Amino acid sequence: MSSKAAAKKRNEKLMANSANYGSVYLNVNDPSQHWDYAIAFPNPETRSTPAPVSMQEILEKLHEHGLQFKLFYSSTRDMVLCQIRCHYKRLQMEADRIDMPVLLDAKALQATAERGFPELGIAPFAISDVKRLYDFHPYEHIHAAYEDDDEQQNLFAKRNLDGSVFAPVERMKLIESIIVSHECCNLDLDALCMDGSILACYPLHNEDEIAHLAKEWIPKVAAPWTQPIEEIRDYFGERIAFYFGYLGHYTTWLMYASIVALIVVFIDMATKTEERTIEDANGKSYKSEVPSVMTYVIPAFAIFMCIWSTLFMESWKRKQQVYAMKWGMTEIEGEESTRPQFTGEPVLSAITGAKTRYFPSTKKYQRVAVSWALLFLLCSVVIAIVAGIFRLRYKLVEGQNAWKADFMGLKIPVGIAVCSGANVIQIIIMGKIYYRSFYRLNEYENHETDAQYENSLVLKTFVFQFINNFSALIYIAFLKNIFEEPSNSRLHELAYSLAIVYGSQLVIGNVKEILLPRVWVWLSKRSILKQEVVAEHQSEAEKEFFLATYEWSGTFDDFTEIITQFGFCTLFVVAFPLTPVLSLLNNYLEIRVDGYRLLFENRRPRPRNASNIGLWMEIIEFMTTLAIVTNAYVVVWTSNTLDFLEEKYSGHPNMVQLTRVEAFMIFVAVMLAFRFCIAKLISDVPPSVVAQIKRQLFFNNKAIYRLPDDIVSKYSRRPDDVFDMTIQESG
Repeated sequence: MSSKAAAKKRNEKLMANSANYGSVYLNVNDPSQHWDYAIAFPNPETRSTPAPVSMQEILEKLHEHGLQFKLFYSSTRDMVLCQIRCHYKRLQMEADRIDMPVLLDAKALQATAERGFPELGIAPFAISDVKRLYDFHPYEHIHAAYEDDDEQQNLFAKRNLDGSVFAPVERMKLIESIIVSHECCNLDLDALCMDGSILACYPLHNEDEIAHLAKEWIPKVAAPWTQPIEEIRDYFGERIAFYFGYLGHYTTWLMYASIVALIVVFIDMATKTEERTIEDANGKSYKSEVPSVMTYVIPAFAIFMCIWSTLFMESWKRKQQVYAMKWGMTEIEGEESTRPQFTGEPVLSAITGAKTRYFPSTKKYQRVAVSWALLFLLCSVVIAIVAGIFRLRYKLVEGQNAWKADFMGLKIPVGIAVCSGANVIQIIIMGKIYYRSFYRLNEYENHETDAQYENSLVLKTFVFQFINNFSALIYIAFLKNIFEEPSNSRLHELAYSLAIVYGSQLVIGNVKEILLPRVWVWLSKRSILKQEVVAEHQSEAEKEFFLATYEWSGTFDDFTEIITQFGFCTLFVVAFPLTPVLSLLNNYLEIRVDGYRLLFENRRPRPRNASNIGLWMEIIEFMTTLAIVTNAYVVVWTSNTLDFLEEKYSGHPNMVQLTRVEAFMIFVAVMLAFRFCIAKLISDVPPSVVAQIKRQLFFNNKAIYRLPDDIVSKYSRRPDDVFDMTIQESG
């Protein structure tokens, strides 16, 4: 609160309310009240060693701080399941304590603004946008820290049919806050899972909400921009909503790229290619395609894709700011709790005096250095394998008896197909080695907070995935002509390799996500039926315990996949223009598969706040910039676009290379200048969002905190005191 008196009053009220949670209990046996959370305990009667924190200790803390629970055995009696819920009044108290941002009702806020608070020295403060300068109505998407004050309840938007203020995801956050906060139960759920005191803690699905969300989210046919992002956020939280918001936005933009890509492919198919023999600057002769309409289409498509990726990136920056504003995430505090996996010397905090852990920064840097050294070693192994594959490719493709397969009228060297397949196997195997080792190495670095841990893993994963996925393509595009004989097949070879590598990854990825899980479920059901151990009376909490988990690692894996795909769609897209088309089809399916998996095949994830997509945004910016360089190089050197220079400057090899370098520099300079201008002209935060955030601050001060108007008091003077207007002579 901005007022000391108001803060003191609120603290006194909280102290009074927290003294008696018994008045906010629910009827345990009331079936109309939904259970929100579940904790799975090992059965204390069957475990061989006592738990570090006993079930009784945990339950006492839950009861002491106003949470209601119900205990029952699992169908196999190896677990005790604890279902948790909370009275609305207790949720209000917790929301007030943590200043949870909640949505204000637009109509109630407008009525309050038009009325004002004359008794408090606050004149009516209604505002309007007569000229429609901004996209949002002055009173919509306004959030405020929740106040458990009867006078202000009418200002908060009613999010449910029963008139309650909190959306489902906010109710989950409040219950978890009661469980984990130091001021409440002070139970570190992750630490309790690690030491075996509990088996799991997870929010419970709501069948009615799932049915409604599934109908809106994953119908058989729906455009990617029609996802119910607001409902996804209300059910799963901001972090998952940002992932699906990004996926839908990216897929929508892929439609524009796919239309242009298909036009390029049709032009290429309709263009008759002829070959001729030319001699390069070193006197070596090789075959090259005769200039045709594709000579101009290829660089034009490269320019379009560079512009497309830039505009897509800038549009998403603005889109995520709109989401953050709509969800009240623009002013998230950065304070984070210490990870339970963080180890260090027990000390007293120099800031608060509380017990904490200290880990010397020198040791941290040493561990980070070791981790990165091992990462570079693994990347070196990848490069060595790729070099071996290309040595094999050279033997198979460049030999006198090179085999060629006829595919849709194209003579594709079998060596390229075989080695591209080997490249796919290398990507899969090395990827598994990375994930098995570097999760542990990231733990070894001993990060104090989840944000530090995730950012470190995101950065290392991007570096490895970039080397693992694109090193072969980089060799073909950049280095093949340096280490091998010049040929006219450079662009075609890059296209074949990109098509095989990317196409194979799409097929394998969809088999892993769609087919294999359902095969395992079918086999498991058969096994259970044979053993006749079907649990007829298994509770929903127990059923959900055995579902797959989707915590932060779920969005991490999904973002890794989609950002790698963005690299395939931008870095070498001129070689294989169908890449955006394949990505569009894959993402259309991905939205439905991921949505179905979250609703029906995964536990409900613990909701997490987010104001953007984090470090992934910086990686997208890097890929967009790098795409300008790679596409320029492919157009100038890898493709046959400028091969006519060999004839034009015959006998002047330096002029050929100089002209190519000039063309490359002009392409890169123009595209970078375009990027710079777009970044300067288009603000990352839309003016309408800036205006709405300022309105939010204004309405909070007036309607919630009720700060009086700033009025300058008149100077007090005597009645006979008058001012003199006599004009004096100079001097």
